[in-house]
Amino acid sequence: MPKLYFGQTGLAETNGAQVHVRYSYGSIFHNLPCNMNFDGQVTTKLNNAIPLALQALNYVHDRFTGGHVLSDPEGKYSAERYFKIYELQEDHCWKIALVIKMMVAGLNTNRTVVKVFRGLKGHPTVNGYVTSRNINTPKKHRNHAIHHFTKKDGNPAWRPVNKGDVHMKVASIMRNCDYVNAVLFLHEASHKYASTADFGEKGYTVKNTGAYREGGLTTEQALINAESYGKFIMDYYIKQNSLNIAIW
Repeated sequence: MPKLYFGQTGLAETNGAQVHVRYSYGSIFHNLPCNMNFDGQVTTKLNNAIPLALQALNYVHDRFTGGHVLSDPEGKYSAERYFKIYELQEDHCWKIALVIKMMVAGLNTNRTVVKVFRGLKGHPTVNGYVTSRNINTPKKHRNHAIHHFTKKDGNPAWRPVNKGDVHMKVASIMRNCDYVNAVLFLHEASHKYASTADFGEKGYTVKNTGAYREGGLTTEQALINAESYGKFIMDYYIKQNSLNIAIW
């Protein structure tokens, strides 16, 4: 039986991006009001993290668009750390910038829904995911098609794809700081709007160090790895602007 989600609430509207949150029956009880904030505890956490993620994404997008990345020390450092690129070149910048452009375009032209869930049966360690539907699934069971920014014959193009909503686990949201929740949102947004992939333990990072959990991730894999984009965007933004933000 599919989960039912309740209580849609607007979270953030930044540079045209609209993000809303809904809660599963199992998670809605964690969203009780705290102090005098009637938005609820989980909504309050997301109201901090998601605008932060959008600010970081737009900043990094602007740095790529303006051609500043090759001269930004933190851009080069973050690319080395998360994309395994030890001498950042224009070709690398183009590949990274395309994914970031797809994320920005997707978020700015679609109403993004974050569904907060209590747990995923059989997958206790999953903190987030994006649903997807096979194109042959009967129409009434498909998710609404979104406009997906992609590349055709070397040129930017639009195509409709069937991608579902971003899902974030309530326990993960509640125990993590704004930075970690922002990384998770960007990770899942890159799946939804740029069709990035996951590479198991070698593609996920340790929360308090930022290092990959296991070795073996190649540059080619890192350039389409969802976690790489979440971490790169947040670290580049925070360090380049010397922001005092807790990262675990």
